[in-house]
Order: sequence, then C-alpha cells, then structure tokens
Amino acid sequence: MVLPKDAADVEAALAACRAVGAAVLPRGAGTSLAGQCANVAVVFDFSRYMNKLDSIDAAAGWRA
Repeated sequence: MVLPKDAADVEAALAACRAVGAAVLPRGAGTSLAGQCANVAVVFDFSRYMNKLDSIDAAAGWRA
C-alpha cells in the first residue's frame, strides 16, 4: 500500500509500478471498502494525506 503525501510521491510510486508492470488501484475516502482492493495490485490510498481540494476554477472546469 502506498500513502502518498503529495504529487511527487504519486509520480515516484507510479514510476516504480510501471517499471515492474504492477497493477495500480487508487483508493479515496469511502471507496473499495467491500473487498475490491483485496486483489493483486498496489493500492494507492489517498484518504490520509491527499484528501482536500486546494482550489477550484469553475470557469476552466478543473479542481486541484
């Protein structure tokens, strides 16, 4: 399981998974609680550190 603290952590972990061909399962708060993450994949759990929106630009249609 990966508990990324920022985008750099996500990029590094994805690069490592890509290098060995590992499957990735992103998980946010309240998702995959019924056993979906009990498979063969590296679970990226964003619920601990990356769990807030920093900004919203409605005109451009994106959130960060």
